[in-house]
Parts: sequence; C-alpha cells; structure tokens
Amino acid sequence: MSGKTAAVFLLFATLSLLSCGADIVVLSYNVENLFDDRTDGGEYPEYSGDRWPEELYARKLSAIARAVKAASGRGPDLLCLQEIESERALR
Repeated sequence: MSGKTAAVFLLFATLSLLSCGADIVVLSYNVENLFDDRTDGGEYPEYSGDRWPEELYARKLSAIARAVKAASGRGPDLLCLQEIESERALR
C-alpha cells in the first residue's frame, strides 16, 4: 500500500469511527530506525551497518510491542509508526 493510499485509508477510518460517536485511541510512535534483516539498498544514505543480527531485531520488535501495549489498556485503534525501513520490516 502506497503512503498516499494509506493516508487516505487512515482518514476515512478515522472519520468513520468519529461519526459513530465512539472514543478512539490514536498512537503515533517513532520506532527509531526499524530495519529489516536485509541490506538491500533501501537504507538511508548515512546507514553504515550491515544487516541487523536476528537477536537485536527480535529485541527491538519486543520493545515496540511493549510500548504499544503500555500506551493504552486496550491498545490503540489507529497506530502510526515512523522510521520503518520497509514493508518487510513492518510485517
């Protein structure tokens, strides 16, 4: 999904929830450079590392999951993440 498509989807989802009179929880979180486990040319120019070790990648994902869960008792309705290298890293 392109960034523009995702933004339009997010806007319509938000408007739909608001029109129902429901309370919604929106969480915006900068995950600080979440890279996937491949060096494939999509990295930013100043990136100087090789691929992330699997253990570091798993720890980073666990920390993100804990932060998202801690932000709201039931979890956010909409989650906006910044600084994710690729769709593969997001999955």
